[in-house]
Amino acid sequence: MENPFMYGKPVAGEYFFDLPFLKNEMQNFIDSKINVLVMGPRRSGKTSFLKSLLKEQRRKNKLVLDIDAFNVLSHKDFLNQFVNAIKKEKTGAQKFFDWLRGVKSLSPIFKLEVNPHSGETEYSINFNKLEDGDTKQAILSTLSGLKELQIENDLVISIDEFQRIGELEDKGWLEATLRSTMQEFPSIAFIFTGSRRSILEDMFNNSKRPFYKSCKQINFPNFGHEFSNWIIERFQKASVTANVQAIDYLRQQVADTPNYVQEACFHLVSHGVKDVTVAAIDEILDIISSQGSYSYEALLNTLTPTQIKFLRLFIGEGRVDYSREVLQKYEIKTGSNLQAAAKALVEKQIIEKEPSGGFTFDDPMFKIWLNKKLILR
Repeated sequence: MENPFMYGKPVAGEYFFDLPFLKNEMQNFIDSKINVLVMGPRRSGKTSFLKSLLKEQRRKNKLVLDIDAFNVLSHKDFLNQFVNAIKKEKTGAQKFFDWLRGVKSLSPIFKLEVNPHSGETEYSINFNKLEDGDTKQAILSTLSGLKELQIENDLVISIDEFQRIGELEDKGWLEATLRSTMQEFPSIAFIFTGSRRSILEDMFNNSKRPFYKSCKQINFPNFGHEFSNWIIERFQKASVTANVQAIDYLRQQVADTPNYVQEACFHLVSHGVKDVTVAAIDEILDIISSQGSYSYEALLNTLTPTQIKFLRLFIGEGRVDYSREVLQKYEIKTGSNLQAAAKALVEKQIIEKEPSGGFTFDDPMFKIWLNKKLILR
């Protein structure tokens, strides 16, 4: 019998738990050409939701450019991701590349060849020989060519992990260029998503940066009790019983991270568990976290003693406590040492600062592993 749970990649179809209220709201923004920023932690279900939303836009005959910026470390990376997104959309793509090939500075990098998989003739583009200045010009030309894609279809441009654009060491050039594109093409609906709240909030709320107040900002919501009921129904497909209390406990342990919820449920089924209990959940989470021991150990070895003490304090107390008694308990000299450790851990993407001023772990499974490794008993 096929396992009713899936994890480790964006899920779709029966494995996908939808958020109809958010989807309706997003659809209204798209139809009204209101640009949107959606922020949420990694593994929270943003990408699966986004893929489902974009699929519906294609059903509505909108042209969709779906760009993943996670691995964008340079202007060439962005250019490649952007052009590949266009190549994936058959409608209008050929007309766009015909136009782009006519740009004198870019024509040498184009080559017509036969796709070995489809047998179709298509453009192959090699950006490797471009210098940085030429790459910037290629980006400008490519973005200006968006008008060729808009002739017959409404256009939606989605950029996932958008904070990567803000992290490029280019003095904000690509940020400013994309903002200018938004202003040049007000009829294009832009959707930005990202997981690094601190970076994104600075990009969109700092008056000195190009994207200041340029988008409707949305926090990707936590799933409600309907998600627990959905999980229970999925278990029933594998003849496994579970109750709401046990599933809510699982969700609490993994900080309500859908990917980890599905991973734990996948392993519960694959290990032959027929009645999901708190004890069974603890055992499975121990197995899953132990599987990451090698990478977690390597990560821990990059931290200073004070940073490790911060993590021990944070897990042990459930919050960051600057009182003298707590600092002495965890052998931290001063509150400023604790603050410096927190700042460093945020920069290392191990913890994330919340709007309330508190902190949360970027990876809740790392927290579960640390709880066994570091906590004073």
